Amino acid sequence: MYSRYLIPAIMLMASTVVMMILHASLNYTQISDTHSCYNPAECPLSEGDIVFRKGQSLVSTLVLLNDRSTDFSHVGIVCKKDGEMVIVHAVPGEPDEHGNEVVRCDSPEDFFDPGKARKLAVVTLTDASASKKHKAANSALEFFKQKIPFDGAMDFKTDDKLYCTELVWKAWLKAGINITQD
Repeated sequence: MYSRYLIPAIMLMASTVVMMILHASLNYTQISDTHSCYNPAECPLSEGDIVFRKGQSLVSTLVLLNDRSTDFSHVGIVCKKDGEMVIVHAVPGEPDEHGNEVVRCDSPEDFFDPGKARKLAVVTLTDASASKKHKAANSALEFFKQKIPFDGAMDFKTDDKLYCTELVWKAWLKAGINITQD
């Protein structure tokens, strides 16, 4: 089931997740909230937050084996939808109700479900204005509404498919902030 994702996942996801964490801390030295916890209720979420999880899947395991410098294998962005906080993300192996692997919009409880996540972190870019956070979150919600497919080739140069880190990066780019730029 995961075979078409293994090589690209190993090569790109791990380094990109690490790069996002590293650059977020370098570019936004005022990160006020970085939590590692097991209960989403212990991690307050705000629109635009970047959320990381250490997954339980085969792809997650391979990502973590390839890059031992990170505790996380997956990333999403917090959005407000119908007055509720949700997490928009792109992930293989979690198809929608029609069996399609497309950008997902899940509750924090589902995203951080212990069957999917062993560990989580929440990163708040405190130097980003509320309007930029809102714009990044709305861009991610647009990816969800467009039902953009998961990008198994991990090709960040195209916008017709997205993988997890690409989704978060491009949502923030649309808000005018390049979270991977030195």
